[in-house]
Amino acid sequence: MRIWCTVLRKNGTYQSVPVKAGRTVFELDGNIYNVNKYRIGKFRLLRAIYAEGLTDPLDFDVDKEAKKANLKIDSKAVKNVTNKKILDVFGQEEFTKLEKLVILLMVVSLGISAASLIVMLFVMHHIGVLG
Repeated sequence: MRIWCTVLRKNGTYQSVPVKAGRTVFELDGNIYNVNKYRIGKFRLLRAIYAEGLTDPLDFDVDKEAKKANLKIDSKAVKNVTNKKILDVFGQEEFTKLEKLVILLMVVSLGISAASLIVMLFVMHHIGVLG
């Protein structure tokens, strides 16, 4: 099993490196990081988070930090997303004149292409190319 070690860089980016579970250190961009603490996340994924330049992983309690952030999922928002009126976009909208014209031209073009294909096959059959 691998431990995914994520290093948060000073420029705002991050990089995740897979490290075998038996290793005690790993190197990234010339810095050496200790693998002594990690968390078991979702889907039994082992993860450790580091700040660039600090050799030990960051230690924080997820439950405690979530309570501080006071995050709540509003059930009304979930209900609105799954509402049929929001998902059914084309049922209530009208096409503009330009969109109707483009759709009509595409249908006419498709019809002319099909008719020309049939005429070409008919002509090729009478000349003897198709046998």
